[in-house]
Parts: sequence; C-alpha cells; structure tokens
Amino acid sequence: MNILIVDDSRTFRYILIKTLNELGYKSVTAADSVEEAKKSLAKHAFDLVLSDWHMPGETGLDLLKYMRATPDFAKIAFIMLTSETDKSRIIEAVKIGIQSYMFKPVQKTILAQKLNDVIQLNKVQPPDKS
Repeated sequence: MNILIVDDSRTFRYILIKTLNELGYKSVTAADSVEEAKKSLAKHAFDLVLSDWHMPGETGLDLLKYMRATPDFAKIAFIMLTSETDKSRIIEAVKIGIQSYMFKPVQKTILAQKLNDVIQLNKVQPPDKS
C-alpha cells in the first residue's frame, strides 16, 4: 500500500512515518503542504492519504475536495487527522468523501485499526509483514 502523509508539522510527519513503518507500511511519502501533496499525487500512485485538517494556506479539507473532483484521485482512500471537534465540520468532510478521521495525537493501535478498516473497505493491498 502506498501512503501519502500531508501535515505541516515535521515532527508529526516523522512520528507518523515511524509508526506506519512499525505497522509494516514501508511505502510512505510525506508532504508538508497541500501544494506539495498535489505534486506528489501527480507523480505517484497512492492508495491512501493521511492528511492533517488544519494547515497554513490550503487545508486538508481543500485537499479532499480537490481529490474528489479529480477523476485520477477520486477513489483514493482518505483519512483526516485532526483536532477538529465541530461535528458539522466532520459531517461535511464525511459527505465529501473521507473514509475515516482520527483525533490527534494519533495512537498506534487506533491507527492500525483505521488502516485495517480502509484495507477492507477499499480492497487495497495490506502491508507485507515479512
């Protein structure tokens, strides 16, 4: 499974990559902005995007809207990582097409469960545990 992480925090990207690697996900690309994420999406095939909601400039919600409006990216699974607690905003993201969301800080066991859910829902290849 090819995963794209989008978060403006270098520390959070590092922690998330390390956690994903520990869970067996080795093909992980990181972007520090929506603009950089769009460039990565144009160059590589991803099965899943894990994106922060609140970032300077364009937000994770902006990225989600862009992906769902772009045929080449519309079917890519999307998990929003956030501290957003406004239910109406979360419902908006669900209506646009997130598969799931997680509150920060991300816990390894919850991340593993969310990834398993996405694998089942989208029939993508799980990580090689060897």
